Amino acid sequence: MAYALQSDAAYRFDDQHTLRGGIFIQSDHSKSLTSSGVIALDDAGNQINDTPIIVVDNGAKTEWIESVYLQDEWKVAPTVTTELRRAL
Repeated sequence: MAYALQSDAAYRFDDQHTLRGGIFIQSDHSKSLTSSGVIALDDAGNQINDTPIIVVDNGAKTEWIESVYLQDEWKVAPTVTTELRRAL
């Protein structure tokens, strides 16, 4: 299951200068519900019996992703744009 929030904004000062910024936050939560049937072995690797042993491996994990950016854009000429970006 994942939840995310993203927001971006821009403010145009004039035809040559635009300031942009944004934020991204995401949370991922995963579950693992695993049961496996395994055959028991002795130290030499020989099968002990025919009845499988059930091994349960259940787990969960939550991960977070966060990102913030700020961008300053200048149009030096009609075909030339300079940008300064900063990821925080």
